[in-house]
Amino acid sequence: MPRRAGVRWGTVPQKRLARGPVIKVPTITLDGADDPFTLPGNGSSYAGKFAGKYAHRTLKVGHNVPQEAPADFARAVIDVYGVAEPLSK
Repeated sequence: MPRRAGVRWGTVPQKRLARGPVIKVPTITLDGADDPFTLPGNGSSYAGKFAGKYAHRTLKVGHNVPQEAPADFARAVIDVYGVAEPLSK
């Protein structure tokens, strides 16, 4: 496997994140199919970290999803907000 920039999987920060708490809020994760830094997937490798409503989307973009697919990114924000509990006042 070629070397990649950033923190490598298996390093101390990544291992600590993997042990982290389960996320209980509605979540949509996004992958770029052409991301040179992380391999695209279906979200199954980290789906167990989410206890609330969860969805995963793989888009035909690279690493910077908000810049490369702003409409898809905005749609994910709107969609996840739509299933979230209303904020207390």
